[in-house]
Amino acid sequence: MRALQGARLEPAGLADDRYATGRGHYSGKPGTGRAVTLIEAEVVESVGLSPGESRRNVTTRGVALNELVGRRFRLGGAVCEGKRLCQPCAYLEGLTQKKILFSLAGRGGLRADVLQAGEIRVGDALSPLPARSIVEDDVPAIAALNNAHPAEIGLVDEPKLRQLLAAAALATALGPPGDPDAFLIALDERVPVQGPNHAWFLARGGRFLYVDRVCVHPRARRRGLARALYEDAFACAAGRTVCCEVNSDPPNPGSDAFHAALGFREVGRAFLADRGKSVRYLER
Repeated sequence: MRALQGARLEPAGLADDRYATGRGHYSGKPGTGRAVTLIEAEVVESVGLSPGESRRNVTTRGVALNELVGRRFRLGGAVCEGKRLCQPCAYLEGLTQKKILFSLAGRGGLRADVLQAGEIRVGDALSPLPARSIVEDDVPAIAALNNAHPAEIGLVDEPKLRQLLAAAALATALGPPGDPDAFLIALDERVPVQGPNHAWFLARGGRFLYVDRVCVHPRARRRGLARALYEDAFACAAGRTVCCEVNSDPPNPGSDAFHAALGFREVGRAFLADRGKSVRYLER
């Protein structure tokens, strides 16, 4: 282990780390939570270890890492998702020659996946994001919620929804797994055309995060959930333009006002003959 002032986090792991290059002990075994490991400085100090002796990639301070299991968070320029606790092992105890196995139980740190690559540096903030990733158990409820609003976001069956989620650059939800209160699905410029609106932004060029659909359950409205999902998308955009479309005919004045309040501006219009409606294209 060696200390770095900065590094790049990739979906495969810390750049040049043995796991990122496929040379780690568990590299040949499938599974999540192997891209990056984190541990609290307070825990490291309490058991008499130096940060490097902990064998974790990132040492944090002032962050309750156990609370990030199942949650997404921004670390410097990267976006990660906590998958499970990083429990101590006899191998670590043997390397350090210190009796720390029981002292670190339940405090050994966090294993996380990297959802969005980015640079990290000493002193960067670690900030939990409000939304969680959409999971398979959400699909039936999201399809039903989506299809209750066909005029605004169009119909989608469960197989098509799964295809859309597989292509998505961002797929987030708020609320309990299996019964979310709200969801957002966004696409970027790296995937094939996923409908006429995505095609419009692809033809325009550049790097973007296109919000394909966002919806809030009636029971959860007026709680700021749509804004929270958009703020989460802005945080994950990493310098990309965030864009979307809003119906202009039939009009949707509520959506117009909502997007204007978030700082979106109109960049184009189109008539979608196959859907019998006109849309305004917006970006921020």
